[in-house]
Amino acid sequence: MFLDVEYARLIPKGPGHAGAQGIPAAPVLTIPRLAAEIPMEFQQPTHPSLVLLVRQLYRAGVIKQADLDPDVSIPALLESVLRRGVHSTLGSTELSNFLIGISDSQDDYYEVDGRLDDHIDEDKMPTADEQVRLFMAPQSMPTVFVGKKIAALEGIEPGLGQTVYAALEWAAWGGIGVFTISHVLHDIPYLYNLEDGDDIDLDEDGEGTTDPNEDDDERITADVLKQGLPDWADKAKLLLTPAQCLKAIQRPDTPEWAKQVVHATLAAADVFKAGTGNLGFVDRYEQEPFFRQAIIRFSDEDQIGRAADDYENMANQCSDNYTDLVHLARVDLRDVGNVKKWWQGVFDGCKLIHAIDQLLLALNDD
Repeated sequence: MFLDVEYARLIPKGPGHAGAQGIPAAPVLTIPRLAAEIPMEFQQPTHPSLVLLVRQLYRAGVIKQADLDPDVSIPALLESVLRRGVHSTLGSTELSNFLIGISDSQDDYYEVDGRLDDHIDEDKMPTADEQVRLFMAPQSMPTVFVGKKIAALEGIEPGLGQTVYAALEWAAWGGIGVFTISHVLHDIPYLYNLEDGDDIDLDEDGEGTTDPNEDDDERITADVLKQGLPDWADKAKLLLTPAQCLKAIQRPDTPEWAKQVVHATLAAADVFKAGTGNLGFVDRYEQEPFFRQAIIRFSDEDQIGRAADDYENMANQCSDNYTDLVHLARVDLRDVGNVKKWWQGVFDGCKLIHAIDQLLLALNDD
C-alpha cells in the first residue's frame, strides 16, 4: 500500500525560526468557504517576487491570456488562479477547513537558513525577489473518534483496523498531518519531556510542574498517554495488503460503512502513491507545527484530547510561537520548469488532503 516510501520524522531541536510576527500578509482564501474579496492588506504595491511568479506561471501555461486584465491587480490575479486550482483538485471538504495563501517573501521570516535543494550553493540561493512561499493553515482541528469502527474492523478481519489506522497515519504524514498518539510520542516528545525520561505534567497555564510532592500517579508518562488505546496505537503497521483488505469486505454480512472505510483507505493510498505525498516543496522547520488536519481519538477515555490541549497551551506560551507555524512550500522562481513542478505539486497535495478528509468522514464514529 505504501511500499518503498519512507519519511524521516524530524525530532524538533529548537529554538526555531518562527517569531511573533507570524505569517506576513498574502493572498488568502478559505476552503470550502472562499473569501468574498481580497483583504485590504493586499491593496498595496506588489512585491517583485509576485510579479515574477505571475510571469513564470504565464510562461508555464497556468495563467491564460484570458486571465490577464489591466484592471485586475496582481494579488487579485494570483488569488483567482489559486482559487481555480484549488477547486479543480481539492473540491469541497466536509471536515477540513484551510487558509491558503502566497507570501511575497518580503519578510525575513521567509529567508531562514536551509536550502531549496541540496545541490544549490548558498551563494546561488534565490533572493527575496526570486522566491515565494505557498502556505496552508488549518483553521480548525475537528476531533474524529475512530475507536468503535477500528474495533469493528478488527472483528471483521484481524489486522484490518490496524491497517486502516496505519494507512491514515502514513497518508497524513505526506500532507498537513493528523494529531495522534504517535504524533505525541514520536514527533513532539518534548511536550512532556518524554525523550529525557523526566516525565512532567502541565498546569492550566501550559507551564511544566516539577513539584517533588506530586503524586506519581498524576504525572504524565508514555504509559499514561496510551491509556484507553489499543496496544498497537503508537506503532500501527500495515498488516494486510490491499487485496486482503478488499477480500475481507466481500462477505455478505459486511456493513456498508466498513466497505466505505476500506475503499476510502485504498483511495488515499492510491493518491499517495501517485506522487502527492508532498505538498509542493515542503519546508518543515525545527518545530513541529500545532495545526493539523484533525485530532484522532479512540474514545472519551483516552488522553489524546488532553495532550492536544496541553500542546496548544505550550504553543501559546512558547517564545517560538508554534501556533504561527503552518505547512509551507517554497519555490525558486528563476526556472519556469521548477515553478510548474511546484504549482502542480501543490494541487496534487490538495488531492491527498481531500482523500484523507473522505477517509476521516468514513471512520468517524459519529
